[in-house]
Amino acid sequence: MRVVRGIAVGLLALVLAGGADGVRLAVSQERTTAALPLSDWQFRAWRIAAGGAHPLAQLPDDTLVIGTETGVARFDGHRMSMLPLPTATIPAPVKLLFVDAAGTLHIVCVDSSHLCVAAADAWVCTTTGNVPAGDGDSAFEPTSICEDRDGIVWIGHRNGLVSRTSGRTSTWLETAGAETSAADAAVQVATDASGRVWMARKGRLAVWDAGRWDSRHVLPDGPFTLAAANDGGLWLRAGGDGQVSHFSEGDGLRRAIGTDVPSIRVMHEDATGRLWMATWRLGLVVWDGKRLATAPTNAPSIYSVLSDREGVLWVGTPAGLERGAPRIVRRIEMATSKPLRSIRTTAAGDMWFITLDGELGCRRRETTTFPSRRDEWKHGAVTAISTTAEERSGSARRLAAWCG
Repeated sequence: MRVVRGIAVGLLALVLAGGADGVRLAVSQERTTAALPLSDWQFRAWRIAAGGAHPLAQLPDDTLVIGTETGVARFDGHRMSMLPLPTATIPAPVKLLFVDAAGTLHIVCVDSSHLCVAAADAWVCTTTGNVPAGDGDSAFEPTSICEDRDGIVWIGHRNGLVSRTSGRTSTWLETAGAETSAADAAVQVATDASGRVWMARKGRLAVWDAGRWDSRHVLPDGPFTLAAANDGGLWLRAGGDGQVSHFSEGDGLRRAIGTDVPSIRVMHEDATGRLWMATWRLGLVVWDGKRLATAPTNAPSIYSVLSDREGVLWVGTPAGLERGAPRIVRRIEMATSKPLRSIRTTAAGDMWFITLDGELGCRRRETTTFPSRRDEWKHGAVTAISTTAEERSGSARRLAAWCG
């Protein structure tokens, strides 16, 4: 990523597109020598007709899988197709996707049904023990998923409860004495770098320890978003104002970003330490530890965000799938729509080119001219161009054009 130097102390104002009236984020900046030029990023979109792309996951063979309203699609970088399920069907829209350490794909639907796909097999997880009473159709809607160090998959639900899946069986955890299952107590779960499971629920942040939830910090009322941090701690968005904080057992809960980021759906820290925040009306927001910015995605509402093993960023939106990466090739607008046969640049920065039909052109300081279109041009079609020895040494500006 290109580094921009000399950022002054002051106020950084970013207008975030996506809301009906727009939302302005103002970030008080400390002195820094690094900026986050997300204009140097480019995003390419693929449309998905069936309700867009909700959750995303990457299979062991690097194939991307995408949850939709009607099933799971797979994307190999070029083509989109539906994922075949040998022995099971998907009964409801897909809410969560997760690939565990063994390579099993977990598909969790909005009605909390849990399907698993491994190699050539697929199955529906069965529930054991007491099933809590639901309060409405969306009571058991899943909110988050993670895997602990023992290979057990944990799922947080909207009604404030947590289920655990080991093998082909899921078990509901009982609530603590003072807690009840309620729609306003939706729970988020995440695993830290050591493999411990954390829960953010109305009123507290707790870790699973010795068969029970051990409270570690008092939280305001929800909603919450919880995600693992690379340093072993946790990222937490707590409360309705969109305050983003970082939690570690040594420092406790500390505000990480000086400006609230409302409407966060998902947070994800990539391998480089950037914290990406998928929001439902502010687009894709990113924090690099010093600056807050928005990514130039095509959609203003973001369902999910994932960085793959190659460091490429994938984003799920209501319209479909987007891929983001630092811009490597910069588009140069040319004053011709003809295909180009050859391009050569000079030491002075001039760009000479030949079109497929033999026209000779030169782009100099944003202006393109065509010597072969002049009345005095008597050489016919141009087949090749090269710089002379004087030009290569930088002592002159000469170019040899070979004409047919």
